[in-house]
Amino acid sequence: MAKKGLFIWVISFIVLLSTQSILWGQDVEPVKREYTERRAGYDKTIVLTDETIPNSCVMTYFQHGIHYTDIDYLVKIMPSFEIDGRTVMMSQAQDISVNDFPGGVVARFKIKNIQIETKIRSLLIGRETGSWSGAALYEIKTKPNVPVIIHIGSGKVLAIGHPEIREDTVAPLYNPVFIDKRAIRFKSGEGNIPVLIKSSDLIKVESTKSSGLNVNIRMKSGSGQVLIVYANKQSRLLEIGKTDFKTARNQVDQYYKHLLGSSWIQTPDENMNNAFRSAIYNLEYTWIKPYGWMECLHHWYALFQQQVSAGAEWIGQAHRSESCILEQAHHLIDGGNVPQFMPDGVIKRDFGGSNQYWVWQVRHYVNFTGDKAFARKIIPYLDTVIAQTIHEHDKDGDLLFSWGLQIGNQEDFIGTPGDGTVPSIEMVNMFRTRSELADLIGEKKDAEFYQEKADQVIQQLHNKLWLPDLGRFAYFNDLAGNLRLDGQYETY
Repeated sequence: MAKKGLFIWVISFIVLLSTQSILWGQDVEPVKREYTERRAGYDKTIVLTDETIPNSCVMTYFQHGIHYTDIDYLVKIMPSFEIDGRTVMMSQAQDISVNDFPGGVVARFKIKNIQIETKIRSLLIGRETGSWSGAALYEIKTKPNVPVIIHIGSGKVLAIGHPEIREDTVAPLYNPVFIDKRAIRFKSGEGNIPVLIKSSDLIKVESTKSSGLNVNIRMKSGSGQVLIVYANKQSRLLEIGKTDFKTARNQVDQYYKHLLGSSWIQTPDENMNNAFRSAIYNLEYTWIKPYGWMECLHHWYALFQQQVSAGAEWIGQAHRSESCILEQAHHLIDGGNVPQFMPDGVIKRDFGGSNQYWVWQVRHYVNFTGDKAFARKIIPYLDTVIAQTIHEHDKDGDLLFSWGLQIGNQEDFIGTPGDGTVPSIEMVNMFRTRSELADLIGEKKDAEFYQEKADQVIQQLHNKLWLPDLGRFAYFNDLAGNLRLDGQYETY
């Protein structure tokens, strides 16, 4: 037996050594990252700097209709440089590094022997006014100093991929109006939105072959700033146009310094620390008052399931979570369906709706804050949502439920056309939430009633969908009476 054991050990060692030798002999290529762009945002303002050709632009969400992957493209900012008597374009940039920082995006690159840095920030403008407005600050500096020419271009719609950002051209402006030698206003974007440009240096216009004008800013010193403002109302546009460059920049930096000073983690893994830090300021970038959080600043401009509300509570922003929950409650669709918002307040219902996720929000907020006044306020809406869910998804009244659910904010979707496990478990959560709220405000009979409802659903799950030989529930019971055993990997 000892010899047999030794033989097996030797064979195993040889196999392991051979495998390692094969791996050592292979050239393992590092994972290649696809370079696209970096973004930052505040309220309805998004700024972008491309990672391959570090031009920048300023955008806002569409104000009308549903646009998931398109955005209103207001201004392109493209620098060029006067080096050795020649104008050098951004396509000649080398050693490019583009990174986000709290509140903005920084690009560092080299053209010939000139080191160049640009920064663009979304300013803290627009959220508190209730009007559709915002602003960004663009800054550039060179070392050693060479004259910089900033080319200002108009835009229409920016879609995923946006090759026009990387081109060495800008679209002309139409009918620009000078406010003074350093400020100009015009209209841009698909929405024909009033835009104002204010610069640290003189603005010049040149005629083009079309009826538009080329707008350039020559920064002889090799550094300077450009303020980009947009607003639906002329008075608001001019008011924001008075913004001081230095004050606005410092406000952004101090805002994020305070935000990150109160919410951080410290672990031995620097990547983990940075990921948490990024998550904190991305919550800020995507907050659209009062509706909730944008699903993705990068390409999906809709406020779907608001599960991030729990994160807001953890970092001291429970008031935002409350605002989001109440705003959804005030816009229920078709007698009790929780809506999903677009940035302009348009509501819709996709991917099986958001009823169960909204109830999660309610439960977490109340458990986190212990807010009895909120519990009393939200209970009538919660009752409406529960009643609508039962009416739509339990037609036979057996307390087993059937509806399709999106898996959080993933693209995965679980269709459940018959009595199913997952939707029934969601109803257990809904009933338990209602019971907990009743208990919090001292309504003991209601607390017992809804807990009993939850227990009845659990009993029905065991009666009709439990698989004792497998030790789990079935996926669902289809409309023909067949028990469907297995769903997608994320079903349970």
